[in-house]
Amino acid sequence: MTRRNYEKFSKNEGEGKFYLFSIVLHVVLFVVLGLNFLQKMESASGPVQLELWAEGEIKAPLPPKAVDAVEPEPVVETEPVEETEPVVEPEPVVEPEPVVETEPVVEPEPVEETEPVVEPEPVVEPEPVVEPEPVPVPKPLVIPPLPKPEPVIEPEPQPDPEIALAEQRKKEEEKRKAEEARKKAEEEKRKAEEAKKKAEEEKRKTEEARKLEEEKRNAEEARKKAEEEKRKAEEARKLEEEKRKAEEAKKKAEEEKRKAEEARKLEEEKRKAEEAKKKAEEEKRKAEEARKKAEAERIAKEKAKRDAIRGDILSRAGIKGGQNSVNQQGGGGGNSEYIRKVQACVQPHLKFNGPKKLTLRYKIILGSNNKVQSATIAVTSGNKAFDTAVLRAIYQCKPFPKPPKGNVVQGPYNYSPR
Repeated sequence: MTRRNYEKFSKNEGEGKFYLFSIVLHVVLFVVLGLNFLQKMESASGPVQLELWAEGEIKAPLPPKAVDAVEPEPVVETEPVEETEPVVEPEPVVEPEPVVETEPVVEPEPVEETEPVVEPEPVVEPEPVVEPEPVPVPKPLVIPPLPKPEPVIEPEPQPDPEIALAEQRKKEEEKRKAEEARKKAEEEKRKAEEAKKKAEEEKRKTEEARKLEEEKRNAEEARKKAEEEKRKAEEARKLEEEKRKAEEAKKKAEEEKRKAEEARKLEEEKRKAEEAKKKAEEEKRKAEEARKKAEAERIAKEKAKRDAIRGDILSRAGIKGGQNSVNQQGGGGGNSEYIRKVQACVQPHLKFNGPKKLTLRYKIILGSNNKVQSATIAVTSGNKAFDTAVLRAIYQCKPFPKPPKGNVVQGPYNYSPR
């Protein structure tokens, strides 16, 4: 039920209840007024008995007719009036006391359910009223004319029992209808209350469903919000973790770089120290080689000098093997230009990378086509590897420079490191 329909229903329900309550109130008011009016009429029209004293015989009053099922109370008999002494002027006749009125008819209880009206039980006839004894007739008296008596109020005629029964049935029918109207009004009121309660229950259920849906939606939003916060917290944690790892990696890289730099510096210092050591050793070796070279040159010079002296002596003496023989067998040993040519031919084929200068003397025998037939080391350099490399380079020197004369070549070979 929507809110607009509920408001419309509540408005119509309020107007219907107001109209229904107004109708019921008017019906009840009319019924009460009618019952009150009828009760007053019945009370006023009940049986009344009067006794009058007058001259002559007095007849006993007739018994009243039976009204409904209620028995009338017995008529109270009046005391007989005592005889009075004759007087000149008689006293006015005293009216007897009125007979006690019978109780009004008791209305039957309203019928609760709308059942057919039960016929009343047959009316029990009242017992006959005992007639009073005849009053003794007084002696005739000469009575002056009596004053005009007051008019006697005639009792109202008693209603016919059938009419009274019909009226009673009519009253009961009206009561029944009023009761039915009341019950119908109560039923409609009950139904309206039930409809109202049902509407309120539906409204309550709708409100509960709305609240439940609202709570469910709020819970879902809270869950999503919590998940979002958790996700953001996780992302922040991961970002912080990555930042921390990056910082650690950076620190580690810097530490490694620092260590590498320290290691490089240590290595550089070590290398420099090694180079310094090697340089010192090289200088020492060069100094030693220079000393040895100088010593070898000195020895070679001395030997050459001795050989020259010996050759001169032998040539002068005419002995074979003197200077003339040497000049005949091989030339160029003392020619510096030819020595440079031999150096230039051997140098490209030399495979040696020594750290210091070396010098040796070679002896080469050439063939007819200037091809090296044999090569030997006349004076060693002190370095066997260098001596061997020089011999190999001599054999690879093709064509070998042609000496100025002869086929035997002797001379020095000098090596300087690059």
